[in-house]
Amino acid sequence: MKEYHDADIRVNLDVVYNHMYDSKNNPLENVVPYYYFRYGEWDLLSNGSYCGNDLESRQPMVKHLFVVALKTLLNLYNVDGYRFDLMGILDVQTMNIIDKELRKLKNDIMIYGEGWDLPTALGPEEKARIFNQYQMDNIAHFNDTFRDELRGVDGGYLGSNKGYLTGDLSKAFNSFRKNYLNMTAEIERKFLPALANSFDVLIVGSDQIWNYREQANGMFFLDWKPSFKGVKIAYAPCCGKNLVNEKYRASLNKALIDFHVLTVRNKETQLFVKNLTGIMPSIVPDPTFLYDFRKYIKKRMIKDKYIFVYTLGEEINGGNKKAIEQIKKKYPNCKVVASVIAYSNPQKVNWADFVFYDLNPIEWLNMIYFADFVFTDSFHGTIFSMKFNIPFIVYYSEEQRKYRFDELIKQFGINSNVVSSMKGVKEYLAQPFFEVNFDKKFNEFSKYGKNILRESLSNLK
Repeated sequence: MKEYHDADIRVNLDVVYNHMYDSKNNPLENVVPYYYFRYGEWDLLSNGSYCGNDLESRQPMVKHLFVVALKTLLNLYNVDGYRFDLMGILDVQTMNIIDKELRKLKNDIMIYGEGWDLPTALGPEEKARIFNQYQMDNIAHFNDTFRDELRGVDGGYLGSNKGYLTGDLSKAFNSFRKNYLNMTAEIERKFLPALANSFDVLIVGSDQIWNYREQANGMFFLDWKPSFKGVKIAYAPCCGKNLVNEKYRASLNKALIDFHVLTVRNKETQLFVKNLTGIMPSIVPDPTFLYDFRKYIKKRMIKDKYIFVYTLGEEINGGNKKAIEQIKKKYPNCKVVASVIAYSNPQKVNWADFVFYDLNPIEWLNMIYFADFVFTDSFHGTIFSMKFNIPFIVYYSEEQRKYRFDELIKQFGINSNVVSSMKGVKEYLAQPFFEVNFDKKFNEFSKYGKNILRESLSNLK
């Protein structure tokens, strides 16, 4: 270090304080279980690092550990700065404390890091990400916008989200929104209240918009200042798991009671609302039940018969590759086609004959429609398999994730289609296959859901 400094070269250290190699056998976990690591939905370890765990930087002793370690390195080696790996997983307050404490020892120290917006279990305003740089006066961030525009997300190596230098082949979702959705211009969150009051009605729903992570910001609860003056309708929102962030219980209670029409998608969310308000809302069909998507069916993208694989989370117990091998025994003449969401669940697939990283919504629908069989862990992958009457298996890798399919089991009687292990896969495939048609059921649910919305809106007149 002295020789570098004598040559007028400053030295920064790369530090990784966002995750550990192994949380279960980590000394910190053994000393104080459930303290040092961050937990999110379903009481599972937060995994914004994609390494299996995130450190809970908001805990006082975690902050202290960071500060002591960084001060020690500074005192021992006279380092000139720190570059924080995946800094967006850490919280703003902790980073500001680190900055304040280190500048007491070295006023011109350089502190910067990777401020990516990672899916850690923190509220949007809490993350030490580049979008919150205004809260961290002395801390800098890598600017990944410039990088991604030139190189593409992940360098375009996964086949999608390519940039200027690698060939921008996929703007699939932006194109879909432009061509099929009547949307306002994109705005910053701070302008939302003013824009909202130019509307008569706001409808929120569906999917997991009321989960634990979203409870901090209030946006999907229509809770902001100045308050919305029109009619508030909640149609089929979902909370994920029935977990309430106690810090926001009072504001959540007020926001939910303020809805003019309050419905939910499943039993778990019904209990969530009852827990907060005492109100037992009606369960209504997911919005995808209400619409006939066959008008978007165009043509086959794969000429061969195929098994379509669409997964978003962890693999099935026993491994997806083994599950697909079992399905192939039932469908020996079918290719295997996988759809991968590159930006949120990047993975290299070596068990498929074809892999798509950039399907737009209409292409995705067509892939399900023309499939001979679907293997998925997705709620909507399941729904569209049923809407198009395609044989399918849907799996969940943790027991607490089964709740997503409980309502579908109740509505459609698909008990044997929902599995959690290789045993379930084999049992389903061992059954004789009968052609099942869900059209009548979907028509009934569609009429019911549309009537709920019509009645909700008719009260405005």
